[in-house]
Amino acid sequence: MLEDLQIRHYSPTTIRLYLRAIAEFAEHLGKPPDQLGAEHIRRYQLFLTKKKKVSPSTYVHERSSSRFRW
Repeated sequence: MLEDLQIRHYSPTTIRLYLRAIAEFAEHLGKPPDQLGAEHIRRYQLFLTKKKKVSPSTYVHERSSSRFRW
């Protein structure tokens, strides 16, 4: 993922944030990112909005990072 972000000329800050978001996503579900799919993303998005109550901008960032990966 790091190389793909670099190839697409994402800023160092965006790269850092995307990698952190994916790491938190995988840690929350207890599986490596390559074993997570669409339903895992959906469950995590529900967790972010209903349990963690993240701001809309944080939600969009998290969604963007997970969509980049898949």
